[in-house]
Amino acid sequence: MKKYLKIKSMKSLIIISFLLSFFLLSSQELATQSSVGTVTSMNDLFTKHLKASGNEEVLGSPFLFSNWENTGVIYSEGNKHSLKNLNYNILSDEVGSLKGKDSVLTYDKVKIDSFLIGKKTFKKYYKSFYEVLYNGAKISLLRKYEVNIIEGMFNPIDGTKEKSRFKTIDDFYIKKGEDIVKYIPSKKTISSVFDEHRDLVKKFIKENKLSLKKEKDLIQIFEYYNQL
Repeated sequence: MKKYLKIKSMKSLIIISFLLSFFLLSSQELATQSSVGTVTSMNDLFTKHLKASGNEEVLGSPFLFSNWENTGVIYSEGNKHSLKNLNYNILSDEVGSLKGKDSVLTYDKVKIDSFLIGKKTFKKYYKSFYEVLYNGAKISLLRKYEVNIIEGMFNPIDGTKEKSRFKTIDDFYIKKGEDIVKYIPSKKTISSVFDEHRDLVKKFIKENKLSLKKEKDLIQIFEYYNQL
């Protein structure tokens, strides 16, 4: 009897060990360590970042969110990963988690289909991530973030140079079928975007006093068009 219990106990330990290993591997297989900059404290993470091409200090942040206290979900190859301390690096077009005070664990972009951070949803199209503002059967409204590095001005008088800085910009895009094109909302573009229903869309905008410059109004317009 003791021998039977001992064998049974060993089998249980083997099973538990296997399960722990499986869950550990499944959570780690998405992650790959990569350098996104050198920081010395939590505050530095948002005030400076090292240029990829050298050691020049760049003011500002390449990250979308001003803090890392964000929960979210990453969808990868049919699996769902719920994670904490998430942020989106616009410069490298990657999503990562803050580990400790000065390390960022970035996740393998190739394996990611889409991800959510807070109330924002991102989906990968043609190897790049776009924020999905409205997903429609006929036409979808997307947003693409980019970061430019504005070079600091050189002062010829004292020979000093201002520090470069990050500048975040974003543009609207529309997805129609398999095509994704940049979209600048205006009265002129209504005809080309909403084609055969352009008159109905114009009437809808006028009756509801919607603005093409407001995101929430644009979403409402796209939602209406998809119902026609």
